[in-house]
This record gives sequence, structure tokens and C-alpha cells, in this order.
Amino acid sequence: MGRAKANHFLSKGEIMISSDIQSIKGIGPKKADKLHRLGIYTLRDMLSFYPRGHESWTLAPSIREIPRDGNIMVKGSFTGSPRTLRIRKGLTITTWNLADESGTIECVWYNQPYRTKQYQSEKEYGIMGCVGKKGRRQIQNPRIIPAEAVDTGTKYLPVYPSAEGVSQRDLRHLAQEAMKELDGIGETLPEAIREEHQLCGIREAVHQIHFPQNAETLAPARRRIVFEEFFWYQLALARIRSHRQNNVLGPNCPIEKEDVKAFIDAMPFAPTGAQVRTIDEIVGDMAHSYPMNRLVHGDVGSGKTLIAAFCLYAAWKNGYQGAIMAPTEVLARQLYQVLTGLLKPFGIRTAYLIGSQSAKEKEKIKEALGAGEIDVITGTHALIQEDVSFHNLGMVVTDEQHRFGVGQRSVLKAKGGDVHMLVMSATPIPRTMALLFFGDLDVSTLDELPKGRKPIRTDLVDQRYRPRIYQFIRERVQSGEQIYMICPLVEESDALEAQAAVSYYEILRDGPLADVRIGLLHGKMKPGEKESVMRDYTEGRIQVLVSTTVVEVGVDAPGATVMIIENAERFGLSQLHQLRGRVGRGSRQSYCILISDSQNEETKKRLKFLTQTCDGFAVSEEDLKLRGPGDFFGTRQHGIPAFDLADPIRHMGILKEAAKAAQAVAQGRYGKACGPMIERALERLEKRENKILMN
Repeated sequence: MGRAKANHFLSKGEIMISSDIQSIKGIGPKKADKLHRLGIYTLRDMLSFYPRGHESWTLAPSIREIPRDGNIMVKGSFTGSPRTLRIRKGLTITTWNLADESGTIECVWYNQPYRTKQYQSEKEYGIMGCVGKKGRRQIQNPRIIPAEAVDTGTKYLPVYPSAEGVSQRDLRHLAQEAMKELDGIGETLPEAIREEHQLCGIREAVHQIHFPQNAETLAPARRRIVFEEFFWYQLALARIRSHRQNNVLGPNCPIEKEDVKAFIDAMPFAPTGAQVRTIDEIVGDMAHSYPMNRLVHGDVGSGKTLIAAFCLYAAWKNGYQGAIMAPTEVLARQLYQVLTGLLKPFGIRTAYLIGSQSAKEKEKIKEALGAGEIDVITGTHALIQEDVSFHNLGMVVTDEQHRFGVGQRSVLKAKGGDVHMLVMSATPIPRTMALLFFGDLDVSTLDELPKGRKPIRTDLVDQRYRPRIYQFIRERVQSGEQIYMICPLVEESDALEAQAAVSYYEILRDGPLADVRIGLLHGKMKPGEKESVMRDYTEGRIQVLVSTTVVEVGVDAPGATVMIIENAERFGLSQLHQLRGRVGRGSRQSYCILISDSQNEETKKRLKFLTQTCDGFAVSEEDLKLRGPGDFFGTRQHGIPAFDLADPIRHMGILKEAAKAAQAVAQGRYGKACGPMIERALERLEKRENKILMN
């Protein structure tokens, strides 16, 4: 598979036609085909096929001063006669002594007997190789270069992503040839931006990223290219936001202060300061002529449902319908029940639409929705079916937004035209991720939990603690509390996971927990069965619920105080935190017990981190560092940008800097001088990267 490449500086009209790689000696059709798999068709492609790192080669002043290990360069002459030994079929070892005035060292080649015919005895060469010791010191598989090509100090050689049949030698040779085309590259960033952010020119950056003179020249080259990759992506998002604000009319939904007060007064609890702040931000959004496009994220239990209720209430106050889409039927039903309770004081008519409803029931709901007889509809993917239409849709809310693809959100939004949109995430999103994935959205952060909540005590134990865990469960049950037990995670298969849950449930029911009321919940159960189990659990008829991760999101049982997670090492930190968030909803002390027998030090360190904090934002930052942006939400999402050099974790500072510059360009702060170059670059970007939009 070839890499998705930006190649922003490769535009026809600004540069010459690039040479095909087969014009280079040694690259025939077969090797060219393998290079094509890396996205390399021309020498220009090679220029932007950046190394993933560099090998450093340190010059030893003499053979005597060669260090004990590592990559080295040294000058010397071959002395005596080379020897080639055939050890066995398929293995030959060729040795030849290298000498200078200070001493000698043995050079060793494996399966390269032809090397002895390439060099002359007593002629000085530059030797590059890895120092090792097998009985005596050796330079293993050395590369030979002309003596005059040996630089003082340290030499850096690029290390490229490669494919089968393409060696680093091939790629380095191609890169050297590609350097001849550097003069044809035009500058891609306006001078004003380069000066303000102290960026080197593109030609210098490309040359040094491949063949740096030293570490001091490599750093600014990498910074320039990373900045540029982030900048164009951020500028595209800024332009989307600017276009929406200047050219798109949204539903007219002004909210008066008395309407806000009426909503808050009708709630069964006092909102937190963070909720009040977010509501104020939404009121500001509604005052604009363009549609709201806002992300609300926060820790488990921070009150996102209240925010959703306010948005749906605001749309209703202005004569519009609202829709909220959830990823699972369990969560859709629960949202329907909670929202119905919150919106009932205003006479707002609610309903829900899910796949498991009977055809007759679904048809009745669709007719009422189209006729305007339903004000707020909650549902799953069933909401985006072609035959679902609205009378006057004005507000769309997606809950647990990372579980929906870009297209699914867009389909629901399109049912009302340019409607207001709120996306919610119970996974706190680090600032870096918000910039990267939601740069075209306004962001609200719920960083405050309701008063009276106690931190959840979290412990990491191994199998030896099982008897104590079972005893602890009985004590909690006798105190009128309830327990979740998350069964061992198996391969990513609903059927296998269901089997594992059933087996785990039967072992506990018939053995250590035979004296408590125990229930079972997994993804393969019929919707009615799931609903019945959850009703029994929330109403206290089930004391211990054995479950798969189906309870991870949204399932709310106020009486649950203990979360036990088997095979905790198989979950990401954010997912463990989500599971932990199913308890601790009331005033009682709650507990999370992570069971793991892993002896891996990194794994133990990762799980130990969870025992030290209940702060979801700290957990999400750590999870992002460990797993990277692509896997942060559990699965790779369509629409996640792919960069060649840029890494949102390592280059967080540059990302923020590039986002700031992009915003300045979008707002016209650099003046008209930047216009033509920016427009040409964006036009090229759209042709190459036409799926960068998040919604």
C-alpha cells in the first residue's frame, strides 16, 4: 500500500516535469513496481518520501580509537589477502583486515564474497559499519566509500520506510538523484509566515531532511515540514468554519434569558458551573445567523445529557424538531427515558426509533415525525434510513460521536439542511486531538463533576486476590450495593465474547457467587432481553451483573458501587476509565478493581496510572501518548488525517503554532500578499486530500 501523500510543493506549472524513476540506472520495471507500492513514481515523489529516522555514524580518528560498539566511520587500507569461508549451504563469511598506523581490525561480510573484487589492497578507503565482537573486534557488513568522502564529526544517513525488494541502498541512491531536482521546487509558504514562525525555506528543508549535515541542520528542516503538514490541514478546517459562518444560514433559534432560567429551574438538580458556562456558549451560538457546530466533551458523569436536553429545548422553543442519535439501542432507550423526564415539564413530545421495533411501530413513529407530531426523537442508526423524514428538523445531537462515521452524522444532518449540530463525547479529548479532529468545531469542556461525588478508589490486583474479591462482593451486596463484573475480553468477535460472558457467568453463578442474585448482559442478546436485564439491575432485583463492555457507555445504575474488570491489560486506559465511570454515581464510596496477571513492566505501569487518578483528562492524555491518535478512540476512524512526518503527540507545540497561523490566514491578517499562493496550495490539497472534513 502506498502512503497518502500531500506533496504540496509538487504542482504543475510551477516546476518541470519530473524524471521517472526508471530513468535511474539500476531501476528496472520490477524494482519500479515495488517502488510504486511506496507511492514513488518520479524523483519528485522521492523528494517528499521522507525518512522515518536517521542513522548516525561517528568518525573514529584511528582504528585504535574505534569504540566497542555502535555505527562508526574510519579511514584505512585493506592489508593482506581476503578469505571467504563456506560455512554451510546459503552462508559464506568473507573477512579482510583493515589497517592504519595505529593498528588493524577485521572487516566481515556475510554472503557477499564479491566484495573482495571491488577494492584494492593498500588503497585508502572510508569504512562505515557496525562494530561487534565475535572472539575479536570486527566491523560487520561495512560499506566502503572514497576516503575523501569521509566527513569529520558525525554523518547522518536516512532510514526510509521500505517494501520487500527495495533496500535502503536503493532508496538512498534515489534520494541522491532526486536532490538534482531541488532547484525546480517553488516555495510553498508565504514569506510573512516563514519569517513570523522562523521557518527555513522548502528547498533547504527537503535537502536536510534527507541528508542532514548534522543534528543542528536536521531539527529546523523537520520543524518546517511538520509545520507545513499541520498548517494546510488546519487551514482547510479554518476555511470550512469561515465558509459556514459567512455563507450558510442556520435555523433562527434565539434564546432569551428567561427561557434559559425556565429550563434551569425545571431541572431536578442544580447544574454545575461548567454546565452553565456551556449553556451560555450555546446561547451565543444560537444568536448567530449561521448554524451551531459544537463539540461538548467531558468526564464520565459530567452532565452532557443536560446539555443535549437544553439544545433540544432551544430548538423546540423556536418551532423546530430535534434528533439525538446514540450508538446502541440500550443507550438510545436510556437517553429517551432521561430526556423524556427532563423535557416533560415543557410539554415536549418525545419518541424513540430503533431497529428492533416492530415494522408497525416504526411506521407509526415515522408518520408522526413527518407530520410534526413528535418534537424530539431519540434513536440509533435507524434515524438515518432513507424513509425517515422530518417536518422541521433544526437540531441534531450525536452522543458518543467517535462511534459514528463522518458519513452517518452527515446523513442525519442533511435531513434538515443546514441545521444546528452538537456532538458529544464522554471521552475527554486532549487539546491536541480537539485541534486535529475538530478544528472546524467550537469546543466546550465539561471539567466539573456534580457536588458530593467521591473519587472512585481503584486497585490493581492479580488472581491471588480472588477469594478476597468474592468476600468483598458479598459484603457490598449485604450493604444493599450492586456490582458490575466485566468478563474476560477475547478476540474482537461478538459471538466469542458472548460465549465468554456466558461461561464466566455460569462459573460465578454455580460457584463463588451462588448465594447472590446474579445477572448476565452481552451484545448478542435480543434487545428485549437486554432491556429486561437492565431494568432488573437498575431496580435492584439483580445484585451482580456479569457483562461485556456493552455497559461501557451510558448504562446508568445509581446503586452500583463496584466495578470489577477481568484481563484489564487488554483494554485501553480510556476504555477502562469509561467502565470505571459506571459506578460512583451516588454519594456512597465506590470501587474499581482491575485484575491482571501481566508481568510486562510497561503494562503494569500503564494500569498503575489508573489507580493514581480519577481525572479523565489526565487519563486521556496518557492514553493518547501510549496509543497514538489513530487508536485513541478504540478504533481507527474514517477522516483521521495521515501525515508523513507530523506526529500530534511529539509535535504538539508545532501543531498549536500551525493552527494559530492557519487561523490568522483564514481571518485575512496576512493581507492580500499571501492570497494567490494560499489559494493555489489549497486547490492542490483539495485534489489530493479530498476526505479531510470531519462533518
